[in-house]
Amino acid sequence: SGDVVTSLVRHKAGVNAIAWSVDSVQVASASDDCSLIVWNALNGGVCHTLRGHSHYVFCVAYSPLGNIIASGSFDETIRLWETRTGLTLRTLPAHSEPV
Repeated sequence: SGDVVTSLVRHKAGVNAIAWSVDSVQVASASDDCSLIVWNALNGGVCHTLRGHSHYVFCVAYSPLGNIIASGSFDETIRLWETRTGLTLRTLPAHSEPV
């Protein structure tokens, strides 16, 4: 129908990217506020707010199994997050330009 189903509002700055989970139950958003938010796509609730980047977060993607979220930032790092808990699994800092 083209009607808005819901609006997910929580970031304090612009959203640069979103990614749907493999099962379409979650949506992750990457923002200029240096965070990612993992949303429950069914009810609009917040599952996790992922903080750790020190600059704008430009991209986000789910792994094929849906158990890891990868994010890239202007702070020149890639972070890997555990989807279920929202904890950082690893930070890959070896980039010389924004990711």
